[in-house]
Amino acid sequence: MTDELHRLRQEQDKIDRKIVEALAVRYKKRQEISAFRIENGLPTVDEKRKKFVLQPAEDWANELDVPAEYVLNVFNVLIEGSHTLDREWRANPEKLKM
Repeated sequence: MTDELHRLRQEQDKIDRKIVEALAVRYKKRQEISAFRIENGLPTVDEKRKKFVLQPAEDWANELDVPAEYVLNVFNVLIEGSHTLDREWRANPEKLKM
């Protein structure tokens, strides 16, 4: 591996770490949201919210010159993951630690 490739990969690794840090913050916020939804008898999935999340993500992608499909794929995984966590926490509320 060339030194330049190694340097580029190290830079990408640092970015990946920041992504995971942001996901940790998002995860904690998801716990709060799920607890609220469960306590208030709200459903796991809110299709209006999904559209509300995806449209700005697409706009941000276009603004930052990133393929929108790439960004939307990531956001769809985040949304599905949130739904999976919510269902798990509903079935096992003791796992919903805050």
